[in-house]
Amino acid sequence: VYAEPNPECDAKIASLMSQLYSLESSARSDVSSAIQSAKDEYHALPASQRTLGNKVSIAYSHLSSVESTYDSAVSEMRSVLRQYNQPETVADQAWSYYQSAKSSMISSLGG
Repeated sequence: VYAEPNPECDAKIASLMSQLYSLESSARSDVSSAIQSAKDEYHALPASQRTLGNKVSIAYSHLSSVESTYDSAVSEMRSVLRQYNQPETVADQAWSYYQSAKSSMISSLGG
């Protein structure tokens, strides 16, 4: 059973959502840069090492800093929601959205 909605909690969550929207905007350029770096690193490999496994591994290594920043914001959101005994639905949705976007970006590495 969850507690009644709390204006203080709502304000903190709104602030964190705003932070996530800002992260999303800056992450798009960070991710584009990371993907280009990953492609460059992959294409610099000898032909015998240009495997799908290496491509994905390189991509994830370049995207890890973006993920770390987003993960921190979602984790903070979860902490606030737990502190106020509120459902974590909004945090689940934010994380799910990020995971979906990341999967789409990874699949764009086809070239």
